[in-house]
Amino acid sequence: MLALLAILVLSSGCTLGEILADHGDAVDLQPEALVGTWQSGHRRTIGFREDGTFVATDLPVEAFDDFLLTDPFQGRLDGSGRWTITPPAKEGLSSALTLSFDRFAEEPASIGGVKLAVLANHGVVSLTLSYVGNGGNSWTSYVKCTTDCP
Repeated sequence: MLALLAILVLSSGCTLGEILADHGDAVDLQPEALVGTWQSGHRRTIGFREDGTFVATDLPVEAFDDFLLTDPFQGRLDGSGRWTITPPAKEGLSSALTLSFDRFAEEPASIGGVKLAVLANHGVVSLTLSYVGNGGNSWTSYVKCTTDCP
C-alpha cells in the first residue's frame, strides 16, 4: 500500500508535503473585511478600497511573467484595477477574490481573472496568490495590516 502511495505521489509531480499540508480553513470574506491594506513581507502590499478598486505594490514578478513585455523585467512591479468577491459556492468553501488590472507595470492594461485564495490559519485570514515560478510551485500570502504598514 505504501509503495502505491509513493508511486502516486511521484507520478503526480507533487511532494508529500504539498499533499499533507494544511493550507487553512475556508473563509466567507465580506467586502468590509477586505477593505484596507494587506501586506506580504516588508514591501509587498495590496490596498483594497470600498469603491471596488485596488492598488498593488511590488507584486511577485514570477507570478506575472506571461504579462510582462520585457524579459527579464527590471524594477518594482506595481498595478491597480478592480476587485470582486464571489461568495462561497457551497458550505465549507471559501469566497473567491478576483483582481482585474487596468494598470500594470506602469502601463495601461487589461488583465483579468487573477485569483487569490482566501483562507484562515489559526484565526488569521490570508490572501494567497499561487503560481509556478522558476523553482516550481510558489505562492505569496498577504495578511491584513492591523496598524500602519511600513
